[in-house]
Amino acid sequence: LWCYSFQNGKWTEITPKNNNKPSARTQHTAVLDEINKEMIVFGGLGQGVPLSDLWVFNFSALEWKQIISPSSTGKKTTRKEVWPAARYGHAAVSQPGVMYVYGGCDKKNNLAEFYAYTTSNSQWQKLVINNGKTKQEVPKATYFHNFVPINDAFILYGGVSFIDQTAGGELWVLKRIK
Repeated sequence: LWCYSFQNGKWTEITPKNNNKPSARTQHTAVLDEINKEMIVFGGLGQGVPLSDLWVFNFSALEWKQIISPSSTGKKTTRKEVWPAARYGHAAVSQPGVMYVYGGCDKKNNLAEFYAYTTSNSQWQKLVINNGKTKQEVPKATYFHNFVPINDAFILYGGVSFIDQTAGGELWVLKRIK
């Protein structure tokens, strides 16, 4: 983990205080949770295998923490657990206290799933994209796309189709309903 200083133009290595850290990976997402001063890392491709793990690096404590689903620990839970499937090439954006994830690929298919991870309770929620019309026109399943927050909406652009490996040029504005 490295930190760049714009003041002196130098990189400095950050040494975590614990040895617990994410495995090497590519095509993952990392977003900044400004409320908690943490970086959230989700999924990716590790040694050719899609991942579904979730890690948090706390910049104040200089420690990594893995967020583990209750079912993977054998704990019984009264709520229905939601956890995204393993994926890579997805996109994520951060809003205060929430990381949103869209799309990606699981090595067989593009994914058209939309999730929100809330930092205050460490829970995932699967979101439904609804255009309010009878015919549901929603973004295509895609990976390697761009996803940008703007005010109370998200802009989703481009991506690649896993089936025919063609690049897409679709632009979607997903407006959050509160």
